[in-house]
Amino acid sequence: AYRRALAVWNRLEPAGLGASTALGALGSLRAAQYELAEANRFYAEVAAIRKRLAAGSWLYANALNNLGTLAGRRNDLAAAEDYLLEALAIAERGQGDAAPLLANLGIVARLRGDFERAEMYTRRAIGLFREAGNRREMASKLMTLANVLGDLGRFDDAFATYAEALAGLAGEHPDRELVGTVHANRAKVFQLKGDYPAAATDLAAARTWLAFELPRTSTEALVTALESEQAKARGDLGEAGRLAEITLSARSRLQPDTSFEAQAASELAGVRDLQGRT
Repeated sequence: AYRRALAVWNRLEPAGLGASTALGALGSLRAAQYELAEANRFYAEVAAIRKRLAAGSWLYANALNNLGTLAGRRNDLAAAEDYLLEALAIAERGQGDAAPLLANLGIVARLRGDFERAEMYTRRAIGLFREAGNRREMASKLMTLANVLGDLGRFDDAFATYAEALAGLAGEHPDRELVGTVHANRAKVFQLKGDYPAAATDLAAARTWLAFELPRTSTEALVTALESEQAKARGDLGEAGRLAEITLSARSRLQPDTSFEAQAASELAGVRDLQGRT
């Protein structure tokens, strides 16, 4: 359907802004299918068209945001930051929404190990989402902030921020996926602190909210990885190995050639070593 739309737009106005919309949709589809190289090709076409026809506009900023987000997923963090900073400069001139760009810059900074800048960007994004009354995005970015605070070892601040995120998601029709994701991320910080019982409670809640058996998303792969750590901590190496295999399979499928896949392989190797399977 997107390709048909692209053909129609190209008949009306070859390589025009309408065509860039269809190309962007194709890029988003490929990104969702984890075909990142092809997604990048589509997004690059979108950016080239919009730079030629609408440089300095929110349309071009949106194209840069897509390229930046995808570069982050491909582990090209320097390029991700460059794209996002260029988009942010456009947004701060009044073209586009700065909040998601700041949030994405926070994620990139965290992946680069720059936790102070990650905290700064994320707090700025939360402030803008709060001003806009966007409760879901505010809760999501509070979770991101809590993750950063956990990285910094500020555990009390992290747990208070997770609680604020969950309170913001409470209601008659909660976002089940986001609630489950908050529980999964809080479980990771509990385990980082060494509080395995509290982590186990959050992992059980995450499984309930996400309702999965085998991981379908990176968050569900995280839950399985943390459950493997739980099993290893209580000495159940058979269960730890089973869950570590599932985690590696999921990471290889969902996040190939990334640090997440490498970490999953390392964790499985650690379990095999403890089993004497050197």
